[in-house]
Amino acid sequence: MSENPLLQHMRQESVFVPLPSKGNFYKTPVKLSADGELGIRSMTSSDEIALKIPDALFNGTSIVNVIKSCCPGIEDPMEMPYNDVEVVLLGIRRATYGDDLVVTHKCTECSHETDYAKSIDRQLSEIPKLEDRYTVDIEGLKIFIKPIDLFSQTELQLQAAHQARLETNIQSFEGTDEQVREFQKSIIEIANSNVKVLSRCVYQIEMPDGKHVDDPKFIDEWINNIDVKQYNQLMEKLFEIQSVVLKVEMNGQCAECEHPFSVPVIIDQSRFFG
Repeated sequence: MSENPLLQHMRQESVFVPLPSKGNFYKTPVKLSADGELGIRSMTSSDEIALKIPDALFNGTSIVNVIKSCCPGIEDPMEMPYNDVEVVLLGIRRATYGDDLVVTHKCTECSHETDYAKSIDRQLSEIPKLEDRYTVDIEGLKIFIKPIDLFSQTELQLQAAHQARLETNIQSFEGTDEQVREFQKSIIEIANSNVKVLSRCVYQIEMPDGKHVDDPKFIDEWINNIDVKQYNQLMEKLFEIQSVVLKVEMNGQCAECEHPFSVPVIIDQSRFFG
């Protein structure tokens, strides 16, 4: 513990939130309160600046560093189930800027644009919960699967950007040998990335005789040699788990014409903390 006499005057955990994962699926146990909630501190000025650096946002570095700074109970943010990430970011915003979540909305009827506010505390009282365990039965094997973590989600975002560039390049595709090689290389990289994500999510397999396999090397080799039907079964379960997320919506009436509206609030780190 620090011996700094100013310690009590530094940031303290001021917001406590329940996690969708309830602290499950972490390799390093999360430090939760007696009520099972994660303590969150407000951001520093350095954290706020970090969230405005495009490259660091794109590769996930900023988000990891800000979570480390504001959530001392999470040792390694990269292994967070992604279901927890938006809840934690909302908690960080609450600790930093207060309860009001302000969203600018332009009416689709009269084009009037104004700001609307929503209570973050109320939103944090409606957090969905993941199950304690997820399994998939495949031909006598019981596959234990966990949510996609922040590391994998970042990888998927990078691959999505790569795929978008690939689709753009197709428009100028002339069929040269070099273009064909680059195209094939890109397709293989995208496919391999998806398999790697799945490998990170499967953490144990129970054999028909009751024995358990949890060596990542063996699991990775198995995933690389299953058929498409089995792969799709596992991915379907992952998509089901990923659907258990905090859904933030702004509902109300236009201040000018009273036309009702309901718009999703995207917790985009590049704008959410701006």
